[in-house]
Amino acid sequence: MRHASLLSISTSLLLTLGGCSFGAPSAPHAPQPSTAASAGTGEHRPADTSDTPADLVITDRIRTLFVEDSELAQVQSHVLIATAAHEVTLTGSVATDRQRLVMAAHARATEGVSHLDNQIALAP
Repeated sequence: MRHASLLSISTSLLLTLGGCSFGAPSAPHAPQPSTAASAGTGEHRPADTSDTPADLVITDRIRTLFVEDSELAQVQSHVLIATAAHEVTLTGSVATDRQRLVMAAHARATEGVSHLDNQIALAP
């Protein structure tokens, strides 16, 4: 009886995890592809990633700069901010090279950022 119950639980767990990948670990700066609703706006923004509370503060500061910049407000939702050990990686796409450069400048100027990897691409 006990074995049947454990088998049932194991089978359920495997079915639940069926969509998970157990391959090589992702890169430390790999952004998560999911999105999260922005607070009260009804729009979606990337689900930014941070490794520690200090990294979360950095990520939030950068996101706030993007949202508050009138030039970036419309495209900021297309860029993901990943922060690990005070190192920031920006990924996604924007319409102009100027937007890409301004986002990088905001991120570099953010207190606590030790390194920036700007991987933002220009949208086709």
